[in-house]
Amino acid sequence: MQEEPARQTGPRKRPWGQSRERMVASGVDASAVADLLKRVDGDGEDWVNVAEEIGDRQDAYAQAELDAGHRASARYFFLSAASFYRVASYEIHDITEEKVRLNQKTTADFAKAAALFDPPLEEVNIPYHGFDMHGWIYLPKDAPEPCPIVLMIGGATGFKEEFHSHAMLMVERGLAVISIDAPGQGITRYLNGGALEVECEKGIGKIVDFIKQDPRFSKIGIYGGSAGGYYVTRTAALDHRIDACAVYAGGYNLIDMITGDERYRYYVHHFAVLLDTEDEAVKGLMSRMTMEGIAEKIECPLIMVHGDRDPLFGIEGQRRLLAEARSEDKRLVEYPSTFHGAPEHASKSFRLLADWMADHLFA
Repeated sequence: MQEEPARQTGPRKRPWGQSRERMVASGVDASAVADLLKRVDGDGEDWVNVAEEIGDRQDAYAQAELDAGHRASARYFFLSAASFYRVASYEIHDITEEKVRLNQKTTADFAKAAALFDPPLEEVNIPYHGFDMHGWIYLPKDAPEPCPIVLMIGGATGFKEEFHSHAMLMVERGLAVISIDAPGQGITRYLNGGALEVECEKGIGKIVDFIKQDPRFSKIGIYGGSAGGYYVTRTAALDHRIDACAVYAGGYNLIDMITGDERYRYYVHHFAVLLDTEDEAVKGLMSRMTMEGIAEKIECPLIMVHGDRDPLFGIEGQRRLLAEARSEDKRLVEYPSTFHGAPEHASKSFRLLADWMADHLFA
């Protein structure tokens, strides 16, 4: 863990890509988001400090609701507190004491909420190369055995906790979910030391091994967003145990994330930390993270949703992936005039992907 860096001049601002729509879609309480943005964007306060402060308030409120016997309200506000700690950490790239503390608080509050589901979420730690990949298993109530399961992988900044709302839509449709921080993500990286690999399918393949050994589960779908969309399409191409693949705002070439000036400044050092390397090595490593020569190995059913004005991963990459995949059942859904992840259409796109996955895994 690094020493705390010298404090930058002025307060830390809203991280790149953290729109109001994205945060609300990923479970951050809408009224509290309004307070956060007013204080940071309007009044110029520090993003990290304000987000953590709001998270602390939501945690205290959740605990009071739990003490009063209001389990559903407590669960909601523990999840919201975890979301504020999560977005607070996005403007800290190095693994500092502050970054670790926020990730620990994210995990602690998510665990408090996990215990209040029916059935409770199951915590999992899957060993790989000397560290554990940390995640949660969601089971539908009265799930049949064996039950289809969706392996859910987050992106370069939005990790498993951000995908909770996606996971719950799968559960509503009778699917089990394992939502996990793969190497280079969330708790697996910041607390357990597991760095991102160029051959990202190897770590994810270990998660597939884990699923295959559990008699409760049958078919396996894989679902990823943003950079995680790249991770899951690469895995689906190279691991034919995957029965269906769903992609949310994914990319054909991971290096596209650092092609713009603003994104370059934000993401180069961020990926140096995820890859456990120096800034100067990032471009070379990311240039090897491509679907070129790999996309044509995808054979399972494939669906992708994308905004046609995505500045992070251009729509052309997903169109190319669609053309090259060998899947007989493949589809690209484009949302017009939308930013990365098409957050303006999240209510539709999340449900579209959940319905598609249920249709294919229960078929």
